[in-house]
Amino acid sequence: MSLEPVPFKVEFPNERVERMRHKVQDFELPDTEVVPGANWDYGVTIEWAKKLQDYWTNSFDWKVAEARINKWPHFKVDIESVSVHFIHQRSSHENAIPLMLIHGWPGSFYEFHKVIEPLTNPPAGEQAFHVVVPSLPGFGFSSNPPRKGWSVKDTARIFDILMSQVLKYEAYGVQGGDWGSIISTYMTFHDSLKAAHLNMCVSTSPYIPLLLAAHFILPSSWSQGLFKWLYTPAEYHDFAETINFLKTGYGYYHEQATQPMTIGYALNDSPMGIAMWIGEKYHAIIDKEGELTEDDLCTTLSLYYLTKTFASSTVIYYENFNLMSEKPARITKPLGVTQFQKDVFVMPRRWVWPITIGTDKGGHFAGVENPEGLVQDVREFFTSQKDQFDSNIPAYLPEDKTSPVRL
Repeated sequence: MSLEPVPFKVEFPNERVERMRHKVQDFELPDTEVVPGANWDYGVTIEWAKKLQDYWTNSFDWKVAEARINKWPHFKVDIESVSVHFIHQRSSHENAIPLMLIHGWPGSFYEFHKVIEPLTNPPAGEQAFHVVVPSLPGFGFSSNPPRKGWSVKDTARIFDILMSQVLKYEAYGVQGGDWGSIISTYMTFHDSLKAAHLNMCVSTSPYIPLLLAAHFILPSSWSQGLFKWLYTPAEYHDFAETINFLKTGYGYYHEQATQPMTIGYALNDSPMGIAMWIGEKYHAIIDKEGELTEDDLCTTLSLYYLTKTFASSTVIYYENFNLMSEKPARITKPLGVTQFQKDVFVMPRRWVWPITIGTDKGGHFAGVENPEGLVQDVREFFTSQKDQFDSNIPAYLPEDKTSPVRL
């Protein structure tokens, strides 16, 4: 197995970019809401969809986004029959800690574009990081999983190989949200991974089956009384938000976990269709006062369409469906958690004690919604674990043979 990274440059043919723009422009939406007075309870709204369509057609410039993406060093390397795409941005600071940032769905490597620079080039006296940002198998510029049954445990294994064998970091940290948090959890089983930070932490209480049964079976006044007796007002609010998401916002999960190619192939050649399916999450589970911009969203949507990876990105739900019924993995390495206020699956602090926990404004896509808060919490946590790392070990730096990859 060759572990030789190859530099590359992101560059799509102009014809494909123009085709995307025309398909966005020509997409026909109903003139008015199908259900009079409908709002986000029914899914995306006509007002939101038309506003996005107008911005994507008339204001968004893919070439500007492409130049922004290419300011970082990109590479590909073959690991266990997966062509793994990753950004590797080294810091010029001594004793920088190697750190992998892992996205989830419906995110991409671009989710971290606002945090790479402050992590690698911090203010004087602050901890710096060598940042590695991979694309999950089947996402972005990484190839599809090579076989049926490819799970997040497999992805955790090849990402550890990327850090420890390809880049030769003998000690490194990891940060992840969504699927990235689950992959990060399984990476803690590998020796070179010394500490992990998550911005989504799914943990359990021994009483959760009884609590959920009470919520769905008992009269609402009884179940609410039980929750309010057991938990603080803030914890009860988080429970209510999580349960509401499971009841009203989880349809995508069931579709992708059971028939992923039905929706995957249906939307493969429809950028606006992808926008409706993915974009709804960029409204429902974000902090509306955060820093997510229309340009951030259109860049993410364009990456899914231009790389032809929307269908393959849904497979992760199908292949890991049974994982959700397993007992959460027990983490024995140092762990930090930031629970952003508008995220889903916000757990009571007592469930994750004595883990170091931070809270902040922001939602599910922390890197684009509250990059300053994420950077601050990541830096604070890994600084507290500094004795776990020896960053004087040189990483592998491939010869610069940058060439464009045209897709």
